[in-house]
Amino acid sequence: MKEKILMLHREGFLCDLHCDTLMSFPSPEEILKGRANFQTDLPRFIEGGYEGVVLSMYVSPKGDSDAEERLRRMLEIFTAFTELARDYARLALSYRDFIENHKNHKLSLLLGIEGLHPFKGRLEKIEEYHKRGVRVFTLTWNNPNEFADSAENAFKNGKDFGLTPLGKECVKLINDMGGIIDLAHSSRRTFFDTIEISKKPPIVSHAGLSSARELYRNIDDKELLALKDKRGIAAVFFIPEYLNPSGEPKITLDDIVKCYKHIVDVAGIDCAAVGTDFDGTNNLPEGIRGAQDIWKLTKSLLESGFDELSVKKILGLNFLRIFKEACP
Repeated sequence: MKEKILMLHREGFLCDLHCDTLMSFPSPEEILKGRANFQTDLPRFIEGGYEGVVLSMYVSPKGDSDAEERLRRMLEIFTAFTELARDYARLALSYRDFIENHKNHKLSLLLGIEGLHPFKGRLEKIEEYHKRGVRVFTLTWNNPNEFADSAENAFKNGKDFGLTPLGKECVKLINDMGGIIDLAHSSRRTFFDTIEISKKPPIVSHAGLSSARELYRNIDDKELLALKDKRGIAAVFFIPEYLNPSGEPKITLDDIVKCYKHIVDVAGIDCAAVGTDFDGTNNLPEGIRGAQDIWKLTKSLLESGFDELSVKKILGLNFLRIFKEACP
């Protein structure tokens, strides 16, 4: 069974849209050889049958004075790791790179940034980091910034300013230079402002659903329908607290599958994707230790009635459609 599943991963171009591998500032050698007490590294990605992964650079908004310096350190770690791992993995700056890596049996490494607060409203920094390899730009984290409001901030303040005028320029810039806009963590107004003006399909790289638990961080059916109309995608993360109606940190893969079924019921199979948030959470679904166990999700999807083509779309084909349009 696992052999068949790993073949589906290859045929479906399994790509996890959000892993926080870099958040702990690991050494490049640790990512290459394996890390104890973490959920992701190269051996785990290979064991899980990954074809691609977005390694997201997140820095805490606390201590903003050195935020960009910490971002640079993460970029240096990522760059050094890609060099060490070149026999197994390669950077993917474009859809063509991803396909070429796939043909050569190499894992595609994509680079993302989670929250644009380190740039302090400087659009030129977005261009700079695009040139340095970033392709997925998450507009906000839990904090607001000069470009956009976040879900947590809007919830706490009871008001939502959405995209700022500078944020609208930011969306246009990411579209024009060849990047992917990620609406994870965005406030509702930021979400719909971006949907309205973006020329390219956005993604929600890692999120829960309001159908599982009513929570400011989770996306609802109106947002799913808006993604459908924009040909975007929503990836279900593995954080139990957001998917258990009680908020308890306990779920099974059946709970994840229910979220996928809901996405399909509301917005169609072309709207679903994978974005685990591995290494961004201490709690995981029962039976999941990290990226090496992602095949169990595929198994659960198949056993719940999803056909193989639908599973392949969820695993990676839907994301590749967007990647091809944004970064051909």
